[in-house]
Amino acid sequence: MRSSLITAIAVLSISSTSGQTHTSKSSQPSALEAKLVGVKWFSGISKSGRFVIVEYTPDHRKLWAKTSTDLAPFCKWHIEGNELLYTELPQVSSDDPYPPAKHETIVELTKDTLTLKERGPNEYTYTMRRLTKADLAEIGEPSSASVPSQQSSPPSSAKRDSATIEAQSRLKTDIETALGKPNRNVPRVWDTQIDGQTIKVRFSIDDNLTAGMIKRSARTDVKEILQAIHTSGYLYSAITVTGTYPLKDAFGNSTEQDVIRATYRRSIVDKINWDGFESDNVFQLQIADSAWVHPTFY
Repeated sequence: MRSSLITAIAVLSISSTSGQTHTSKSSQPSALEAKLVGVKWFSGISKSGRFVIVEYTPDHRKLWAKTSTDLAPFCKWHIEGNELLYTELPQVSSDDPYPPAKHETIVELTKDTLTLKERGPNEYTYTMRRLTKADLAEIGEPSSASVPSQQSSPPSSAKRDSATIEAQSRLKTDIETALGKPNRNVPRVWDTQIDGQTIKVRFSIDDNLTAGMIKRSARTDVKEILQAIHTSGYLYSAITVTGTYPLKDAFGNSTEQDVIRATYRRSIVDKINWDGFESDNVFQLQIADSAWVHPTFY
C-alpha cells in the first residue's frame, strides 16, 4: 500500500513538472514572431492612391487600416515554422477590399521588409516595408514619434542636376524603344526616375487577345526593361519596376492600377544570359529581390 502511494505521488510530480515545462516553452515567441510583432508594415501607395497599414500584435491579432492611428483587429494569427495561419474574427473592417487569407508563407523577414506568399487558388507574393515618417508625410498624416525616420528620401525634380535629368530621359527613350508603341491610349512608359543608384520604372502593360497572353507579355516587358537598363551603360545598384493595367471594380468601372511591382539587384541582373533567359522566371525569388503580383496577373 505504501509502495503504491509513493509511485502515485511520483507520477503526479513528473506529470506536473512536464506540464510546467511545456507551458514555459510554448510561451516563448519564435525568432520570426519577435521580428514580426510591434512593427507597422506599409504596403506602399498604388497609382490609384490606395495603401494598407498592417500590424501584428503580441496577443496574436492582425490589425489593418488605411491610417496609422485607426488600426483595428482584422483576424487572429499564429506561426507554425515559417507559415502564418489566420483565423477570422466575428467582425472585420467593412471597407476591406480583400477578405483575410487563411494561410501565408513568410518568404523573407528582415528589419525593414516583410515578404509574404498568400496560399490558395490564386497564390501570389507581395512585399511590405516598415512604415516611416516619410511614408506618413506622403499619405498626408502627421509624423509620429513611434515611427522611425527614413534615412534618405528621393530628391525632388527641382534638385536633380542636369546630368541626372538627361540620363533619365535617355533611359526612358531606351525603354520605350525596347517595349515598342502602346496599343492602349496611355503612355507605354509613365516615368523613369534615378534615385541615387536605384532606377525606378513605371510602365503600362499592353492589351492582348487573351488574359494568358496579357500576363505573358507583362513578364516579357519586365525582361525587356531590365535588359534595356543593363545594356545602357548606366551605373546602378538596383532596378524597381512597376507595371499598370486597368482593373474593373464591382460596379464595372475600370481604373489604371499597379498590378506588378518588383525589385532587382544588379548582382543578380549581371548573371542573366539574355539570349537564354525565360521571361516567365522574372518574378521568381532567385531572380527578383522582391516581387508583388496582383492575383489577376499571377
